[in-house]
Amino acid sequence: HEGNAAVRDGDWKLVRQGGCGDWELFHLGNDRTEMNNLIEMQPERAAQLERLWLDWASRCNVSPNGKPRDME
Repeated sequence: HEGNAAVRDGDWKLVRQGGCGDWELFHLGNDRTEMNNLIEMQPERAAQLERLWLDWASRCNVSPNGKPRDME
């Protein structure tokens, strides 16, 4: 929505504010309020979730900046 992005796999959630924002990784089972960004401790998991988001974006005609391709 409006260039923001998120993907979730179980308790893990990867989010980004805006198309150029940094990804943040949270474990919702331990941190429901998303206060502790774990991306530096879990870079492989973040990369895996980012690939899932990019695959979804490709299938749904969404550009990497998070906006529909017809709005670029």
